[in-house]
Formats: sequence, structure tokens, C-alpha cells
Amino acid sequence: MFFEHELATVYYELRGPEDGPAVVFCHGPAADHRSFQGQAEALQDRYRVLVWDLPFHGRSDPFDLQMAYTTPAADLLMALLDHLGMDSALLVGHSLGSFVIQKAAVDFPERATATIHVGGIPLHPKAPAPIRLLHPFAHILDLLPEEWTNNKLATGRAGTASARRYFEECAKALPKRHLIHLYREMLHDLAAGLPHSPPQPLLLVCGDRDAAIIRRWNLQWHNLTEHSTLVTVPQARSAAHQDNPEHFIRVLREFIAQVDG
Repeated sequence: MFFEHELATVYYELRGPEDGPAVVFCHGPAADHRSFQGQAEALQDRYRVLVWDLPFHGRSDPFDLQMAYTTPAADLLMALLDHLGMDSALLVGHSLGSFVIQKAAVDFPERATATIHVGGIPLHPKAPAPIRLLHPFAHILDLLPEEWTNNKLATGRAGTASARRYFEECAKALPKRHLIHLYREMLHDLAAGLPHSPPQPLLLVCGDRDAAIIRRWNLQWHNLTEHSTLVTVPQARSAAHQDNPEHFIRVLREFIAQVDG
């Protein structure tokens, strides 16, 4: 189904009982709504589950390249929830999706019951200066061969062959100028930061084979946030929900049950 909005028209899929608690999944860069397909199927018996293609991805429109990304994406997500009659939802995000749900949870705290971050990076506190200095160099991606870039995007995020094939397929469908824009905006978000961490309960999920800096940032995030839980998924990289879906779904169910009380 499609939701038409002044910011962009986006594709989404909705499943599960209409009166079930809402769970929304937001994928990472160079991915689409299928990224969390396994988790959506696992929860649809009890929960109202929404998966969608973020702007620039899948069947959704891109934003204007002169626009920022995370703030309008969070605003668009809230408009989609309004359209679907969802007053609040548990928000799940991978990588770029984690940026979007952090912004949504901070700007619209009453709309998020909790947030789950897979391979995420905290936007509070803002990134240290060495990371912020990378912002002007996002265009370096434009100098790299497209096939090499697509392959690195896939192998860097996923450990299993099936997950790598999926990410490589998605990367091929994303124009390089859009990919560069997304990574430039992520670096901008790291430099700008957020005034505080999301106030709702947080679940931070890292793969045991994820980049060391991501695991270190998540440990710092956990240590600075009283209402957080940190889980390491074995045999997984950044896309832990795809590399080890059975383990991730168990962790997901346990956290949701805890939030539901």
C-alpha cells in the first residue's frame, strides 16, 4: 500500500490484529521493508506490525536532495502512524533506521512506547570531533567503483550469504548519488547530535562480529542510559536480525513482553 504525503509518497505493509499493540520496523541504508520480514511474520499473530520503505528506498519516493533526511523522515513516520490510526508504537530501527527512530522518540515522546536499535549509533552525546571531521568526505564514495561499493555494503553489514545477497540486491537498486546523500546526512546527524537520548525504554542490539567501534559506542550508550538493555547477538554483524534471526526474535519478544508489563 502507498501513503501519499507532501514530503514523499511511501510504500508500507501492515499486518496483524487491528487492536494489537503497534510495532514499527525501520530498515537501514540500501535496504527496504523486507529487511525485517522475518520479525514481522513472527509478531503478526499478536501485534499490529508495520514495515515500510524509507524515502529513497524500495517503492518509496526520494526526498529532494536539498533536504535533510532524519527530521523529515521522522515527521513522515508520525504522519504515517496518524494515517493508520496508531497513537503510539514500539519503534525498531537498524542503522539509518535507528537514527530516524531516535529523532522520532525525542521529538514525539508520547508516540513511542520503547525503541530498539540494531547496529545503531547514539546521537546523544554528539559524535567526537574526529568523526565529525569525516562529514566533508562522504563524496569519496563517488570515486569508488559501484560494484565494489555494493559488495562492501553487503559484506560489511551481514555475515550470512543470504543476507549479503539481499543487501547487495538493494544496493544495486539505489542510485549512488542517493547513497552518498544518505551517508552524508548520517554524518551530519552525528555532528549535530540530539539534546538527549530517547526517554523511553531502550534495547540496544549488536552482533558479536559487528565493527568494534559500533560495539564500543553501544556499550557507552548503555552505560549512560539507565533505562537501557544491551544484548549481543552471536554469529552476527550489524544486521543481527538477518544474520541470526532466531536469536534476535527471542530477544525481541522478551523485550516487548517486558515493555508490555
